[in-house]
Amino acid sequence: MESRIAKAIETKYPPIAISWSDEKPEGAMQFQEGRWGCVMWLAASAAKGRPAACDAATFGCIGGGVGMGFGDLYKSFPGSEEGFCHFLSSGIEGFLW
Repeated sequence: MESRIAKAIETKYPPIAISWSDEKPEGAMQFQEGRWGCVMWLAASAAKGRPAACDAATFGCIGGGVGMGFGDLYKSFPGSEEGFCHFLSSGIEGFLW
């Protein structure tokens, strides 16, 4: 499908779509269960033509899990929602992914 908007603004990569399914596309990029990863890498993979997938065990990070619809995972972050807000705004010294 050709996007008139993408053509008009001359994007380097085509737009992507997110769909929810019970089946993972063949050859899809997916994080390993329990491993950290940014869902934007999944989006970048899709923009370059390789399907990507995630589920409740492979969404990568807390923000990605929330964004993909797996619930309010901010509560499981160290310091709960307030800790997550602090992490986004100031970082957490010594906290490595």
